[in-house]
Amino acid sequence: VNIIGKNPETGGEYKINQLPAPESLIPYDNLPESILNALEGNEPSPELKFEANSDKPILEGQRNGHLTSMAGSMRRSGFGQRAIEAALLKENVDKCQPPLEEKEVRSIALSVAQYEPAQVGDKDKKRPAAATQLLELTKDIELFHTPDRMPYAVIKQDDHTEVWPLESRTVKDYLARRYYEKLGSAPSSQAIQNALNVFRGHALFAGCEEPVYTRLAGYDNKIYLDLCNSVWSVVEITAKGWQEIPSPPIRFVRSRGMTALPAPQAGGDVNKLRDFLNTTNDDWPLLLAWLIGAFMPKGPFPVLVLTGEQGSAKSTVARVMRSLVDPSTIPLRSLPKD
Repeated sequence: VNIIGKNPETGGEYKINQLPAPESLIPYDNLPESILNALEGNEPSPELKFEANSDKPILEGQRNGHLTSMAGSMRRSGFGQRAIEAALLKENVDKCQPPLEEKEVRSIALSVAQYEPAQVGDKDKKRPAAATQLLELTKDIELFHTPDRMPYAVIKQDDHTEVWPLESRTVKDYLARRYYEKLGSAPSSQAIQNALNVFRGHALFAGCEEPVYTRLAGYDNKIYLDLCNSVWSVVEITAKGWQEIPSPPIRFVRSRGMTALPAPQAGGDVNKLRDFLNTTNDDWPLLLAWLIGAFMPKGPFPVLVLTGEQGSAKSTVARVMRSLVDPSTIPLRSLPKD
C-alpha cells in the first residue's frame, strides 16, 4: 500500500516515495502514545504540531532555528536521535537554501536528542513555566518593603538570615542556585526576572512595612551593632551588658564596601588605644567622646575634625578610629572643597 492518506482541503493523496533506512525506524510497540493515537485514527497530540512552513524555503539565518524547533518537537514526542537526524537531513536538503553542512545538521540532532522526551500519558500536562517553578521553590523567602517602598527579601542561609534588596545580584544568584539544586538545570534570565516581578508585587502590597538599618540601630531601649561578618551576627547592647545574637528584631542591610568588625571580647582596656594614636592628653578625652557618640543610634553626632601639620599622622588617626566603628574598603575621605 503506497497511499497513506488524503489532504482534507485539497483532496491530494499522500504517498510513500521511499522507505527510510531500517536503523531509523522505531518499533511499533515502542512508539509514544501520541504517535499510536495518530496511527489509530485518534486526534493527534499537540506536541506533534510544529510550523512546517509548507513549501516555503528556509533561508540563511533561519535554518538552524527551524531545524532545532523541528527536532525539539520530535524529541518531545519520543523520537530518538537516528529518527530525528534522518528527518532533519531530509528537511535540510528539501527546504534549506542553501542547505547546511550535513555535519552541522547531525550535531543539531545529537544535541536535542540528549534531552528527556515527554513522559507517555502526560500529553495533556504542561510543565510549569520556569518562573512558576522558581516561585514554588522559594516560598520560604520573606518579603517586605521600607517606608519609601523599596522591596527587600529575607533569605534563610543555614543558621542565620540575610536581608538583601530584591533586585540585588545576591537574590538573583540565590534563585538560580535553588532552581539548579532542585531541578538540575539553569533558569533563564527572563524566568528569574519574571519571578522577581511577582516577588516585588508581594513585597509592596502584601509584605510588611519595616525600616532597614546599616551597621547600627536602636530598638526597645537596646543598641544593635551589625558585625557584618559571614554569618550576619549582631551584638545586642543593653544597660546590663552585651551579647552576640544571630537574629536581631530589626532588619540590617549592607552596602558595598562594608567589612567585618571583630567579635567583641570582655576585659579590654581602652587606654591601650593610645599606643596607636598620635594625640595629646587634652585631645584624648575628645577622641573617646567621639568614639562613644559613634555608637549612639540617634543624634546629634559629634564630627571628628583632625588638625595638625603635614606628617602628624592625621590620616592614621582617622583610619584607626573608623576601623573601630565602621570598617570599610574605603576608610578615608577628604574634606569637601566647596
